[in-house]
Amino acid sequence: MRLLSILAIYWSNLEYHAKALMPWKLISQQPEAIDADLLIDYISPNPLVVLWMSIESRHVPVLAAVLGSFTLIFVTVASTGLFILRQELIEKSIIVLVQSSFKEADLNEGTVDSISILMASSILSGNLSLAYPLGTNEDYATGSFVIEQTPSLSKTGTVDAFSADMVCNLGSTTNSTVEVYVERTRNAIDNSLSAYWSATIEPTDGICATGPIRFPAFSQNLSASATLASPPIPFGTVIVHQCPPLNQSTLFIVFAQIIGSAEHSGNETDPGLRVAHSVINSTVLACLPTYSVKRALVTTDISGGLRTVETESESMNFTVSDEELWQAFNISIKKARSTLVNPRFDTIYSTYDDFFVAMDSTWARTPAEYLAPDILVQDLRRLFETGANQLANRLLRYQHSGTTTGSYKAPHLRVILQKTTLRLLEAGLVTVMVLSCLMTIVSLYSPMINLGSGVIHVAVLLSRHKQLELRLKSSGVKALEQIERELLQSEKAARPKSLLLKSGMQWWKPLALSKSVAVVVLVIPLAIVIALEVTYRTSINRPGLGDVYINSSSHYLWTLLPALLMTGVKLLHQSVASSITLLDPFSKLRRGCFPATRSLARGNLSKTSLQICYEGCKGKRWALFGSARSTLFGPFLTIVVSGLFLVQPIRKTETLEMQLSDEISSPTSKNCSRSDWAQASVWAANLLILGYGDYLRGTYENHVYSLPALSSDDSKLPTDAHFTNASTLLMDTPTIFSNVTCRAMDDTGFRYKYDGNNAWLNYTHPDLWTYGYGFGSHHLRCEAGIPSLGWNMRASPTRLSHVVYASEFDAKYCADPSVWPDSQVLKDGITARSGSNLVDPDLFIIHGPLDLMTHTVDIRGIACYYDIRQGQANVTYDLRADKVISLERSTESFAVLTNISECVPWIGSDGEGLESLLPSNASYALATSFYANINTFFNIALNGSNETAFDAQENVTLFAGQVSRIYNHMFTQFYNNALRGANIGNKTVPGILIDDNWQRLTQNNVSTRILQALLLTMWLCTSLALYLFDIEKLLPKNPCSIAAQASLLADSEFLSLIPPEAEHATTEQLMQMTPFRDHLSSMGWWTNANGTRRFGIDIGKADFDEGENDDTEAVVEEGEIVEAGEGHDEETGKAAPRLSVDVVDSWNEIRSDR
Repeated sequence: MRLLSILAIYWSNLEYHAKALMPWKLISQQPEAIDADLLIDYISPNPLVVLWMSIESRHVPVLAAVLGSFTLIFVTVASTGLFILRQELIEKSIIVLVQSSFKEADLNEGTVDSISILMASSILSGNLSLAYPLGTNEDYATGSFVIEQTPSLSKTGTVDAFSADMVCNLGSTTNSTVEVYVERTRNAIDNSLSAYWSATIEPTDGICATGPIRFPAFSQNLSASATLASPPIPFGTVIVHQCPPLNQSTLFIVFAQIIGSAEHSGNETDPGLRVAHSVINSTVLACLPTYSVKRALVTTDISGGLRTVETESESMNFTVSDEELWQAFNISIKKARSTLVNPRFDTIYSTYDDFFVAMDSTWARTPAEYLAPDILVQDLRRLFETGANQLANRLLRYQHSGTTTGSYKAPHLRVILQKTTLRLLEAGLVTVMVLSCLMTIVSLYSPMINLGSGVIHVAVLLSRHKQLELRLKSSGVKALEQIERELLQSEKAARPKSLLLKSGMQWWKPLALSKSVAVVVLVIPLAIVIALEVTYRTSINRPGLGDVYINSSSHYLWTLLPALLMTGVKLLHQSVASSITLLDPFSKLRRGCFPATRSLARGNLSKTSLQICYEGCKGKRWALFGSARSTLFGPFLTIVVSGLFLVQPIRKTETLEMQLSDEISSPTSKNCSRSDWAQASVWAANLLILGYGDYLRGTYENHVYSLPALSSDDSKLPTDAHFTNASTLLMDTPTIFSNVTCRAMDDTGFRYKYDGNNAWLNYTHPDLWTYGYGFGSHHLRCEAGIPSLGWNMRASPTRLSHVVYASEFDAKYCADPSVWPDSQVLKDGITARSGSNLVDPDLFIIHGPLDLMTHTVDIRGIACYYDIRQGQANVTYDLRADKVISLERSTESFAVLTNISECVPWIGSDGEGLESLLPSNASYALATSFYANINTFFNIALNGSNETAFDAQENVTLFAGQVSRIYNHMFTQFYNNALRGANIGNKTVPGILIDDNWQRLTQNNVSTRILQALLLTMWLCTSLALYLFDIEKLLPKNPCSIAAQASLLADSEFLSLIPPEAEHATTEQLMQMTPFRDHLSSMGWWTNANGTRRFGIDIGKADFDEGENDDTEAVVEEGEIVEAGEGHDEETGKAAPRLSVDVVDSWNEIRSDR
């Protein structure tokens, strides 16, 4: 923009030369039309008028110069929108630090757990909106790497990448048969019978066959009707078969569906059935699992999630075979089965093996869909690929330190080039170049004319053309319109006169120096200064001035419009400065006597503002100095205004009453059942317990909260919202808080003994004392004494692992405390509990090592309390991610719920129901444990620790925390589905919408202050210039045309002093000739020889007013004085033809003759 401003300065000088030289060029080319050329004025009119005049007259240089000026103004204004400040992603190459890679590992029952398949199934099903673990996606598991640079939006590195696949070919079946038989239903009270359907098929891939495969039986109630029709019965299984021709194992994926009917063939007491009709539809796939580990260029996002993986062609050698990988995958499915089938346990699962259970749980397709081979291949490949990648992520990944090549992308605040503006600038600059070439071709250059001395050359012209001088005789006081009429009366005789001559003397003023324009010029900067302050305060207080929309062209409004306004201010001040610069030489001649070098030959319009400032300061012409100084600041206005408005992200909030999409009921008012579990809730609970996954929608940590009614579009905004760019929602919503807490029991209070020939371990504790009374139930309770619990020792366990629920408390014995060894400890404990307000525990977990040889046991225990509360919570909701960021409970509003026994997470009895929902985690199995389900619970509570880790009393508190976490996750995820219902009453809650990235137009403080300083300085300089510059009675006409200047010189006597050789002299040569070298001139009223008065420029001291006759000594510039006694005509009072100029030591002050 600075370059454009400099170019505009020099172009304005070029434009002035073109306008001023055009009449002289015409005079030299066509002397016969000199009268018309003398009247041309391209300098004083408005640029639009000049443009039209040049077009009409076909004056190409002037037209090109004016068009160039307009183009530069347009380009300068447009350049303010050329660059915008915006964050952009920049990619830089670096060396990255590798953190992990892959190596061989032993994949067996002890190392493989259920987490891998649970993660894969949860992700693929979409039920949990679960993201892939870092370093994995559906197709790959990759090594991890980090960068040391500031946080980036993406990073790239070359690391190892694991990928698995399943290559399948379509097979077929042979020898398919359907069977049906009758069995008495087990444990049936009514002694009912059931029919069982089964099928046998033999799959083959054309190379090898598995032999007959019998599917598990499907049961159907046997009716008394003559025939029995079966529903469509699906069967699904995977057979691993060794094919000798291939020397490898082949997976036969078999899905079949049978439809059959059977007829009775026996009596009523023992009826027989035979298949009357059957149809078997099947799909057989022969598949080979494969995997590879390759070097790959991996790109991750800011959190480490995979974006792209570009692998190399060569694979690394691993000893883990493809078959071993499949076996590990199958083990993970097997251990996850209990979680996958619950709570939606369907009879369909009786005919599916573990793999098809995982398939059905993941996609829940109708069975008939798997009769289409492409769908079956698609689903099994996706499940295997994703599951195998999760296995590799968990079991084959190892910590690795190293470096590799990579790069990162991070947002940087960048100056962005606007393409549209650039094209406009290019077009404008090309136009300027074309116009420059055009002006060069049509050159106006004349070595004889210097525009700084236009009046001198007019004098020379008049001295050599006496006829022109005679025609302009006594025209100094005439209006320009009258001179035009007199000069062109022969050419324009037939044309109507456009102006009527006015009577009397008329003084001319340029429009820019008129009072009305002066007021506008001075008021506009002050108004802009005030407006800038108002808008700046508004920008701070609102905040911002307005919304900004991405990818819109609105930024041109706050760049181009301010630039246009500043350009207008600059042009107004330039017009004032140009007028003062134009009239300054005439003002000097009007007020005193000056040599030609400082008056007639001084053309300031051809100089730059900096030169004019210097001339004005040197000559103490403060009006000229002030106006030029004002124009010096003008170009900075458009530069500074380009940074006046910025787009910044500002926090925006909106308070509203928000409607809820659902309502959370109290667990005390509902009888829950097995159907209240959702499959997604079971998966979420297990993954959270195992330390993986994320919270389901509507839950956060141990909280279940009511959801807001959000729009279905991508904005996810509340339906009651008024603005659409919110990213965060704060709401005060009904919430249920699961606060199950467990504490370590005092290990010194345990008392035990072996009974029944060491077949039972009986133990008691003071915490059990209150369970001796008031429990009417079919379980054994104590009416007196302290109860004891029993642990079956028949399986010779080495550890005690007993889970006891208060709701199913079953005392082994009831006895007086004194029967136990060291009974005083029990009695003291009972006394302490009876004197306190301690709440009875809802759950006991007793554990510790057993020594069967010494009959000793080191008992540890924890007591847990079901603390479920209901109240209001402040939820911070991320609308973009559709998840909760934080949740803060309103402590005073939460109430403890006292009776939740009818709505608990487990199915069936407490002891077995909860554990049946947990996945088998055999890697932490206790082989000597007696109860398998309780084993699962303990395994998960151990969280991978050794079974003896919590035997030490100081670690029991840690174990209590693990148990609390399990129960809180179970309660929370269960209540999320069980207690959530429709918002029947259209309940609303207060909410606040927040947009942290609300793009607002703001006003920059620095640019504002600089603009205000510039505008005030320009205002001050222009005010000084207008105040000091006296325009009154200065000129009777516009002096910009040759004719106007000639009319002021036509009666001058010094014309006769100009030598003939001056016609071909340059300006510098003229300054060395008489009368320009040694005479002083002034402008005003002169007395002719006949006593009449005339107005013009001549040698000597003129009278200021028409009626004034000043006979005083002439006053001149500093350092120069006229010797008035020499060459003075006493009779006429005129200046003699020659007045010498001598430099004297004393200075004369210029006297005003007004």
